[in-house]
Amino acid sequence: MDKVMLCPNLNLPTVPECVKNVIYRLKECGIESLMEEKNAAALGCSNDVTVGTEQQLLESCDAAISIGGDGTMFHLARSLMNGDKPILGINSGRLGFLCQLGAADLSVLEKLKTNDFDIENRMVLKFTASGKDSEIVRYAINDVVLSRSHLGRTIDIDVLYEEYQVGEYRADGMIFSTPTGSTAYSLSAGGPIMDPAVDAIVMTPICPHLLAGRSLVFSPDKRITAKTKLPDSSMQLCIAVDGIQEDVTGMDTFLIEKSDKVSRFICFKDRSFYKTLNQKLKLRG
Repeated sequence: MDKVMLCPNLNLPTVPECVKNVIYRLKECGIESLMEEKNAAALGCSNDVTVGTEQQLLESCDAAISIGGDGTMFHLARSLMNGDKPILGINSGRLGFLCQLGAADLSVLEKLKTNDFDIENRMVLKFTASGKDSEIVRYAINDVVLSRSHLGRTIDIDVLYEEYQVGEYRADGMIFSTPTGSTAYSLSAGGPIMDPAVDAIVMTPICPHLLAGRSLVFSPDKRITAKTKLPDSSMQLCIAVDGIQEDVTGMDTFLIEKSDKVSRFICFKDRSFYKTLNQKLKLRG
């Protein structure tokens, strides 16, 4: 690995110092650092990196490093989803569950030069929302949340797995997540933790008005369809794709399926998914 694109979150106060240290570590290893011109200028490191547009750097790099939190990593992963470039996360945010390294772990970056790492292909969801006059397609690495635009308003959703009726739900919303996203909002709503090496689609109702409103784990080989039943078509619906909210008022049919796209994460052998669970979610009590 010779060229790495750095993607920092400039809104986090600890990022500038972390970026400086990352550039120094990569240079020691003989790896060239690339960065968008506007970010390099804001951080005062234009002389230490190769600058260009995001598209130019994504095409020329061997890998990309996100410096921030999980949100920063999702933004970068979406940019790289159509390519074959892997991603590494360095946490300068709060939880940073997807990030392999922290600011104190930068010596590990030397393994990028020697290719002493694994690459995990993480499943991506394809989400299609359609109505009488419109259709949109979105891709999620973490999850898609379907809900009303206003808090505290329930929604009626019929769910089918191919032609099989799964159930009729009245809830504040529904979360459809990948195994990667099973440790995010779905977990907070009572969903199961999934090993990211397992391809599956997790459906978790949000505050369901059911005594048996449990999460369901589906095989990714078939499609899930969610249909909303609204007494008034003027009531607003929205989706949140990896945290990015979008109005889908007027749409009533939502198709959830495994995408052909994947997100490629760099993972070091001594930093397993289960070690991260114990460190960041305190599973040992």
